[in-house]
This record gives sequence, structure tokens and C-alpha cells, in this order.
Amino acid sequence: MDEALLHGDLVNIEAMRMELEGQNLNRSEIKRKLNDQLRAFSKKKAFTCPCCDEPVNMNLTVEEGRPFYFKHLDGKKCTYSENSKTYENQVSSNQDKKKKDIGLTVFREILEGQLKPFGAEIERGYFYKKKLSFIPDFTVSFPFSKEIWAIDYYTSISEGSYAHNLAKRMNAYKAEGFRVFSFIDDIWLAINSETNKGTLLIAELQAANKSKEDQHWDQYLIQEIPRPALQFLKTRIDVTIDTKSIAYVNIESRTCKIIRFLEAEKNNRNLTFYKLSEPTIPLEQALTLNNQLDDFLLYRENEEDLRLAFMQSLMGKIKQAEDEEKAQKEALEKLQREEVEKKAVSEQWSMEPKDRYKTEYERVQISDEQIEREMLEIARAANERPISMSPEEWEWYKKQEGRTQKEPIGQFRLSQ
Repeated sequence: MDEALLHGDLVNIEAMRMELEGQNLNRSEIKRKLNDQLRAFSKKKAFTCPCCDEPVNMNLTVEEGRPFYFKHLDGKKCTYSENSKTYENQVSSNQDKKKKDIGLTVFREILEGQLKPFGAEIERGYFYKKKLSFIPDFTVSFPFSKEIWAIDYYTSISEGSYAHNLAKRMNAYKAEGFRVFSFIDDIWLAINSETNKGTLLIAELQAANKSKEDQHWDQYLIQEIPRPALQFLKTRIDVTIDTKSIAYVNIESRTCKIIRFLEAEKNNRNLTFYKLSEPTIPLEQALTLNNQLDDFLLYRENEEDLRLAFMQSLMGKIKQAEDEEKAQKEALEKLQREEVEKKAVSEQWSMEPKDRYKTEYERVQISDEQIEREMLEIARAANERPISMSPEEWEWYKKQEGRTQKEPIGQFRLSQ
């Protein structure tokens, strides 16, 4: 074990070694400094195991690369020893240890600041008094409740056997009666901002939560969102109305982004989800107790505004889809008209040349025949008019006498 109690304070001998190493001291200088500072306490059996309170001895190893550690004087192994070894194996196999150590330092600082005023005890998970098959990063207990909270910060998520192990971890926590809070480093957050669709690894889904705020989202979706709008959403992505949430943290900025989502397509590797909202809050708020002292404040104030924004966005997408459908329909109709016109022109010019010439000949022939008829009519009318009369006089005469153009011109002349 790398930690022991001294006068009620926790001493991490390995962390002290690493700190001195960072000051460019060699291993001999580090051992001499720590022996001068702590060896007398070790001889007086002042160091005790945080788990069983039995005395432990400080061991400063000579070999480069080996860690410094504490060991029970009688060589026995308590639950701390076993839990610590299990924890280290799990972290080294699946997590970014350097990043996790930094993150857990931030978590501990915030947890102690936010929870200790309520009398909470914050411990590293391997100090738990019972042997565990899976060790949380922290356990939190309260004087006003028998419930123990297990808090984990995951720096890495992978598929395959890791997903199976994470499922077994959650089942082990449940069997122990832990209330589980999981936080994932935001490097694993994968969402398409244009479609609001994202991807979760199956292992990642194990960190999902169903909070009271998620239940409020379910109620809103079912009771407030118009049914046609929900049907429109389901035509875009096959979702189930069962809101869940995952907390993603950024250690550098000390922020927590809460992704609320609906599950969609799922296979044996990953899951597609539809994002409802993604409020970002300070990590201090995310690790603060609510007024009922039974949960963290893993939500943003006035989340009703986020629900309204979601509905407005959804209605906007429906309007956009309708406009696009109308434009596509008009474009298709225009294309169809153009195709009809092109087909008519193509059919005309696909005729045999002799047929085209024949059509033109018939048109010219019809025109010539009409001209010939008109000229004959003019000649007939001219033949009926006496030579001595002008056309105007002849027209006047016919109106006065009531004669027709068919009356023989000779009779007129004889009667005169």
C-alpha cells in the first residue's frame, strides 16, 4: 500500500517520492530525506493501516523504478491491501493513470469542500472495509443516511471485454448497495452538432443515469410535444422515449457537460443516440448536494428553457423539411415539363428527312391553292362588271338596283 495514517492524517509515501523526484533529487537523496523526516515514526509504529488500524512499516526500496510503500508488520493482508492491489491493476489495465491522478486530485478537493460541511466522509475506494471485486475511485458516506455513494472518473473507455467488465462493475456496486455516480472525460464525447446524433460505446452506456430531471424530460416529450412533431423525429431517427443522461467532465476547465439523450440504433459495439440538451455547469455544482441531500446538482437551473428551446428547434426542422419538400416537388415538376418538351422536339427531329420535306411541301402547296382560288374570284367579279363602270360605280349600281353578280351583263345592255 502507498498510503498510511499518521496522527490521523493520510501520508502517501509514493506521492512524496514522486514530488521529490520532480525536484531533480536522485533516489539516494530522496531516501535520505524521507528517512530523516519519517523513519522515527515508522520505528515507533506510528504509521497505521487506514483500513484495519494495525501498525505498518515504511519501506523505501533501493531499486530504481520500484515504488515506495507501507506494509503490515506481521505481513498479513487486510482488505485495504487486497483492494489497493485490485484497484491498481484495474487502473493500469484500462485507464490513463497520469490523467486520472490529476483528475482525482481535483475531484477530492471539490468533494471535500462541498460535502464535508454536511459531515460527509470522503475516502478512496480501496479503504472500504470489505473486500471488493471492483473498487470505486471514492466512497462517500453521510451521518444522516446509511447509503454509500460510489464515485468514478473514467479517463478511458473501450469496447470488447472492457464493456463486459464495466457491466460487472455496476452489478457489483449494486450488490453492495452503492449509489453510483459516473463521470467520463469529455475526450470521449462524440456528437454531430448538425444532426444532434451521437455515438456511445456499449461500455460508455454503463455510465448512463436516469435522474429526476431525465424523468421531467420524458414527461415533457410525451405531454407537451405535438404528436406530429414526435412522429417527424421518429422518421429521422428511430428513438425510444426514455431520456437518460451521462456526465462528461473537463478537468482543465473544471466543467461538467450533461448530455441528455434518447437511445436509437444499437449493435454489439456501439449505440446511436439523439441529443436533447447538453447544459454545461461548473464541476463544483455537479458535485454539490441538492436541497434534499439525496443527489448531486447534475442539472442546470431553468432546464425548462432548454426543453422549450428543443421544441422550437424541432418545429424549425419540420418547417425546413416542408420547405425542402416543396422546393423538390416544384423542381421535379419543372424537370418533367422540360422532359416533355424535349421529347416533343426529339420526336419531330427524329422523323425521316423525306417526311420533313413532305410536310413542308404540303404546307407550300396549300398556300398556292388558296392564292389561286382568290385570284379566280377576283377575275370572276371583274368579268361581271361593265367595262364602262369603275369598280366603285358598279358596287353602287348593284346596291341601287338590287342586282346580283350572277345576273347576265348582256340583259342590262339590251334593255338600255
